[in-house]
Amino acid sequence: MSSEALVIAEEHHDPVLEMLAAGTLSTVSLMAGRPRPGLIERALSLAAVHEGPLLGRWPPIFRARQCLWAGQLVE
Repeated sequence: MSSEALVIAEEHHDPVLEMLAAGTLSTVSLMAGRPRPGLIERALSLAAVHEGPLLGRWPPIFRARQCLWAGQLVE
C-alpha cells in the first residue's frame, strides 16, 4: 500500500504525501529485511522543506527508529 501511495504522490506532485509514503515504505522495507536507504533519505530531504504531521510519521522519527534497530546509536 505504501508503494501505491508513493506512486500517487509522485503523479500528483504532492511532496507531503511523498514524504510520508517514502518514510513509511522505508521503515516497512527495513522491517521486512529489504532495506531501501534511498527512501529514508528522500523522505528526510522533503521533510527539510515541507512540514507534515509530526505524530510518529515524521521522517526524522522514522530515521531514528531505523538507527536504533540497527544499533547505530551514535547516529
